[in-house]
Amino acid sequence: MPYKLIASDFDDTLVPRTRVVGERAVRAIGAAVDQGALFVLSTGRDMHVARPVLEQLGLYGRDDQYAVLVNGCIVTTLAGNAIARHHMDKADAELCYAIARERGYFVQVNAMDATYVANVPESLTSLGSTTDAIEMDEHDLSFLGDTPVLKVLYLHEGEDYLRSIAAGLPQLTSRLDVTYSSDYCLEWLPRGVTKATGLRELCERLGLGMSDVLAIGDSSNDAEMLEAAGLGVGVANITKAARPFCDYVCEAECDEGVAEAIERFVLG
Repeated sequence: MPYKLIASDFDDTLVPRTRVVGERAVRAIGAAVDQGALFVLSTGRDMHVARPVLEQLGLYGRDDQYAVLVNGCIVTTLAGNAIARHHMDKADAELCYAIARERGYFVQVNAMDATYVANVPESLTSLGSTTDAIEMDEHDLSFLGDTPVLKVLYLHEGEDYLRSIAAGLPQLTSRLDVTYSSDYCLEWLPRGVTKATGLRELCERLGLGMSDVLAIGDSSNDAEMLEAAGLGVGVANITKAARPFCDYVCEAECDEGVAEAIERFVLG
């Protein structure tokens, strides 16, 4: 088997906007796992959001299958046994949140125990992916106590607009890493934490190299793992910013593209 680990992004890659993973992708993933491959969700989401899809794939709860969650902040087995965890400095998380509150940005805080949102607009439109979150109206994050913050997101339509926000915040970009996903998320992360670093940590645990990895994605927050993998594959709806990091771009979009990649490069 040329690629022993298949790392797939979640939103707009494995999971289309309909939120239903097609049978072709389910079959391809099942066949790859049956042949001994690992299928690893590599996502900005947490396990709460990923669980229904992992259950659909028949992988949730397994200690021999893995996920890279919250853009590399958590590496875990699908039975919940953590391999690695990374979180933001408390002062950095507070500053991210304070700026959002001051400027009125729709902000999402991914803490270790739950996800919180503030400044939620009346109409979420395509930003409605935060429906599992707890809405809050706190002036700061002191209510979290010692609970670590993994990442902070600013949400707004348009990656170009979000990039302009980050460009105007050197007090954050000098201390944190920033990435973009699904054309509406600006994500502040601990320095040096990406999906690629999470996959490297997992590969080291499993005795694999990044050359053993087939990575599939669609957005800027997939760029590092697409570049680091043995083969980086973009689904057809990949963004202009992420496309240069791909070795191959599928003809099909989203889950159909994931199936195409697995059929072509793993099941062959």
